[in-house]
Amino acid sequence: MEGILSKYFETLGPDEPLFSRGTIAWAPSAFLLEEFQEIQFSNPNPAVDFGKGFITLHKRTAADCHNPKAALFSHLPIHAIQLRANELWGALKFKMRKVVIVSVGTELAGLGDRATRKISARFPDCFLCAPIYTLRSEEEPAKYPASFIEMLKAYSFPMAFHLKEEGAARESCVRFDRIQAIAKPFLKPDKTRLSNDCLKVFDDWLCNYLFGALPAGSEIPEYRVLLREQGVPIDRVGAAPQIQS
Repeated sequence: MEGILSKYFETLGPDEPLFSRGTIAWAPSAFLLEEFQEIQFSNPNPAVDFGKGFITLHKRTAADCHNPKAALFSHLPIHAIQLRANELWGALKFKMRKVVIVSVGTELAGLGDRATRKISARFPDCFLCAPIYTLRSEEEPAKYPASFIEMLKAYSFPMAFHLKEEGAARESCVRFDRIQAIAKPFLKPDKTRLSNDCLKVFDDWLCNYLFGALPAGSEIPEYRVLLREQGVPIDRVGAAPQIQS
């Protein structure tokens, strides 16, 4: 919260977990595109005799997923590795980004070793992560209009949380509308986390995005009133540019 939060980031202490709520990590974040590539195999069993076949990519759209005539999720299994008739292999575009870990799940307590192993096999560790999008860089200092960034700072967009430039971190925003489940092996710790004060405001704004209301005691309404009294344009949401993927 620009002007109220004195510190946005903290370095993880030696006894702090690498992956906990509010920590920063690197993760492959998927692009949410309306078109994707279906992987089609020329060999009915490429896992056994892959050398005799080849792979082609076939462009598919979101509409194909719901069109029975497209047969996208209604076909004979063509791959030996547990591919069912209502599944397919798809090639999606990902980018390594910094993310904020939003949820770490619940630890399994009170279970025996055998039960824990069974549950862990079916429910491997994964985390809900919100990707971070850079707003300015040395190569693109004017990537977005200054007015748009000021509105981000003023909490005008429920799907985005502003992070100011601090230390090695560039000015950026966290995208709540891009929260994704990411398996633990794909996470690389950045050894930093949101400060306690920043995490409190972060959680308040995430609550507003998920449930349409801020929790009691949130400082954000008071902050917005202060900005409005100073003449900051915090309510012109209509002309917001698209945040680049």
